[in-house]
Amino acid sequence: MHRLSIGSRASGVSSTFTVDTPLMAVASDLDDGGRPVATPMAGVGGRAGAARTEPLNPMDRQPKRRRQRYPANVVSNNKYNAVTFLPLVLFEQFKFFFNLYFLLVALSQLVPQLRIGYLVTYVGPLVFVLLVTMGKELLDDLARRRRDAEANAQRYQRLTPDGPQVVASAKLAVGDLVLIEKNQRVPADMVLLRTTESAGA
Repeated sequence: MHRLSIGSRASGVSSTFTVDTPLMAVASDLDDGGRPVATPMAGVGGRAGAARTEPLNPMDRQPKRRRQRYPANVVSNNKYNAVTFLPLVLFEQFKFFFNLYFLLVALSQLVPQLRIGYLVTYVGPLVFVLLVTMGKELLDDLARRRRDAEANAQRYQRLTPDGPQVVASAKLAVGDLVLIEKNQRVPADMVLLRTTESAGA
């Protein structure tokens, strides 16, 4: 008879299970309450009668190192921020020959000897094109931010010894056991451990 207990550390960061047996135990299934079940595995040596503790998530042993080594699971597709918006948009526009040409022509009208006609006839069209382009880029970037926020806020079930815990996609970390439902977006690069499909797909 193996004595098995599943619990969490006081900090709530690490989840462990203890087995009073020389065999290692791993979380391999869920019970009726949706909690991970630790099942003994044969073939792993150890001292008879010795209790050993294995974390449900091995990365919980070094949480600080995990945060430093691995980036957060955050989707970010936006191109600009408040500081880089204007410089990047202007650079993208004036790297084209015709935009740069009209800019140089407009600047040449600031020299009295080169001025032909009214200055507004040169600056006006260029400013209009730039404003329309900047407005379009701003709306596109805001739309990307909204899509990113929706993806990062999507809820997933993270398996813990106390049962499934619903967390946002951005809160998932390396080593977490995640339950993916049918037609649900896969939030990160993952390794499939089990599926309810008979074909395994």
